[in-house]
Amino acid sequence: MGETTKRLRELWKEFECDEDQMVVIPFGPDRIRVAPPTAPAWEALAAVLLHHGYEIRTVETDSYNCRNIKGTKEKSLHSYGIALDVNWHTNPWVDHAGRRKVRFSDKLTQDERADDVRSGDADTDFTKAIIDDALAIKTPSGNTVFEWGGHWTTVKDCMHFEIDLGPDDLSEGIDEQTVVGWEDFLAMAAIGPESGGSIAALEDSPELESAGMFVPAAMGLAPLPGLPGLPPLPGLPDLPALGDLPSPPRLPPLPPLPANGTGAAPSAGPSPVELQVVNARSGLILRSGPGQSFSKIRTLPLGTTVNVIGRDGPWAQVDLQGDGASDGFVHSEFLRAAGVGSPPGSGGPATAPPVASGADILDLVTVDNVKPMFPATSRSNISRNLPFVLSGLRSRALVDKPMVLMALGTIRAETEGFVPISEGRSRFNTAVTPFDLYDAGTRKGRDLGNTVRGDGPKFKGRGYVQLTGRDNYTRIGTQIRQRLVDRPDLANDPTIAGIILAQFLKNKESRVRAALAANDLRLARKLVNGGSHGLARFKDAFRRGVRSLPG
Repeated sequence: MGETTKRLRELWKEFECDEDQMVVIPFGPDRIRVAPPTAPAWEALAAVLLHHGYEIRTVETDSYNCRNIKGTKEKSLHSYGIALDVNWHTNPWVDHAGRRKVRFSDKLTQDERADDVRSGDADTDFTKAIIDDALAIKTPSGNTVFEWGGHWTTVKDCMHFEIDLGPDDLSEGIDEQTVVGWEDFLAMAAIGPESGGSIAALEDSPELESAGMFVPAAMGLAPLPGLPGLPPLPGLPDLPALGDLPSPPRLPPLPPLPANGTGAAPSAGPSPVELQVVNARSGLILRSGPGQSFSKIRTLPLGTTVNVIGRDGPWAQVDLQGDGASDGFVHSEFLRAAGVGSPPGSGGPATAPPVASGADILDLVTVDNVKPMFPATSRSNISRNLPFVLSGLRSRALVDKPMVLMALGTIRAETEGFVPISEGRSRFNTAVTPFDLYDAGTRKGRDLGNTVRGDGPKFKGRGYVQLTGRDNYTRIGTQIRQRLVDRPDLANDPTIAGIILAQFLKNKESRVRAALAANDLRLARKLVNGGSHGLARFKDAFRRGVRSLPG
């Protein structure tokens, strides 16, 4: 049996109207602000809506909002970050005479069901199947997670979903076996054109943003009736402008590289690892084997550093994480030696790889010892994204425990869901139009280096570290050899987001290390954020990590 509203206010009291405690997480094409312990629950609800092909309209969907219930002095559950309204125009609040059950439309499409709502023949454009599946979501102990306002008998609030249990009960997580469409939801997160597997990386694409759809056109699904057709995303060839090269005859293995400057071959043993950089302007496709007949895994962006651990003719076998394990094959025609030359338009010559400081613990950092730092975050998100974060840290030689703690604590403070996401709208960045408080001519805009009208929304926060402002996109983009100013959405690509996080910390490394050595976590956080936003989450993650991480 569910909790009363009064009891829910007591259980979630610590989050009441505390916007700083809220986390921004992806919810289909939208970003919602919620209490951290509820994040896995909303992810499960998103999976159900995706399974049913339900369209979310971002301008009609909202979560955290510090306000009273209309006509009362009692706080709405939205004030605690435990309630969400979805598509309020077609799931309206209705005060009807007497008691009655909700009226579902029997129409097949969402547009037709919406017409029934507008004509007064139905209360909601949700189907009974959608609601049944949403309310079937449970914790491992069997507790029902959600209550739906459409089931209230004296009024109908069909837009409204609320968490129906306390944070302690929710802390055990979600029973994935009760979530219809969960595997498809994870599959969507694991694919996506050049996204590296992040739903958040897809959320800024024009296909998703324009139609408010859960599923991009690139996945091969037709748009819902009444919505404009979406153009397919262009494919990237393996070799820029040339397409796939035909596989030449198999060449004999290359001789081992010399061990020193004398030209003498090294003694027998494993082939040396070569540090190489992707030099293809439009990116280089990573394949599952050495040839065009093998499946595409993903596209590695220009400037990506790889470890070549083997060769098969013109194909290089690469390790992306520095752990010696193979991640796939790329055509070596478009690799260059690290430290030699620079990609076109990169803004400067390549530099020598940075030197690490302190004992290297990266190979010992696992999902199991990171999860305690993120008690409200789904294990699946950490599992999908941790490799990109560790790879970025290794590329900037931030491999010791203090800097790993700093990086993970920053993610906890900025994007607790452990996914690279875009900044959500809030009173801190939006007055009238989205992100107008960041725009050129405003005080915050000047601080961020925004000089052109429209820079506010263009250079909003993105990625694991929430990179914000034209100045940061320009400086970091030059340092990591990515055209972030021209393509700011790249900051949500997990591979690039991991490098951005590491580069941001590298730029402040000496001051961050000094702050950590003095146990001044407030200053360490301020060096990244410029203030104290997310400080409580940063401190909590850091102190948990001191216990859970190796070293």
